[in-house]
Amino acid sequence: SEWNLYEFLIEFSRKHELPEGVFLLSQLKKLKEVLKTGQGKHATKFMRIVRIVEAFPNQPLILLGDDSQQDPAIYLSVVEHFPGKISCVYLRQAYKNNYANVKQIVEKIEKAGVPCCYFKHSSEAVVHSKKIGLVTLQ
Repeated sequence: SEWNLYEFLIEFSRKHELPEGVFLLSQLKKLKEVLKTGQGKHATKFMRIVRIVEAFPNQPLILLGDDSQQDPAIYLSVVEHFPGKISCVYLRQAYKNNYANVKQIVEKIEKAGVPCCYFKHSSEAVVHSKKIGLVTLQ
């Protein structure tokens, strides 16, 4: 059961001093179902994000993904569909081949008024999050 992970998630969050929040757990699938529906995962990512946005209408969101699949295009679509709901988009550079295409998407996200950080190393994202005021370390 996915609920078996709940205590682990709570402990992990506390240990790493993550802010309190809500865990939206999906029902675990059997291996056969995962293999059968693996392709649909990316097609439904937008709908899963919509579900979160609608569940927490007053909560600003930060989207974090990478350039290895469809995250940049999906996140652009979310930004366009939900103006003012997304505080920032972070995209990790996983593949050099995608750089030019992803940079164009990053420009569109930023043109929509949402800060976006396309980073190769985590330290770049940390610097960016401090610069725009998402993270304040004392």
